[in-house]
Amino acid sequence: MKRPPTKHEAFVKALIERKSINTFEANRIYGDTCLHSTISGFEKRHAVSIPRKAERVKTRHGKHVTVMRYHLSDIESMKAVLAKLRKARGL
Repeated sequence: MKRPPTKHEAFVKALIERKSINTFEANRIYGDTCLHSTISGFEKRHAVSIPRKAERVKTRHGKHVTVMRYHLSDIESMKAVLAKLRKARGL
């Protein structure tokens, strides 16, 4: 039986596809409810740095909040990490 993608794998795949992502998008795309923690763990585990910039977005309730937008800076290194994660899953 094939194992499902890990949270880090889902994050990298979404980042590669979208080029940038914030917490609301991550929740909608792959169910991540704590993107900042996912990225912190990812950066430590894979010795990479994900650039970020604060942005204001509208919530579903119409209020504005400040969140971080995380950006893809080196697509080749992210593809290498994704390949490594998939290999660990047996793909």
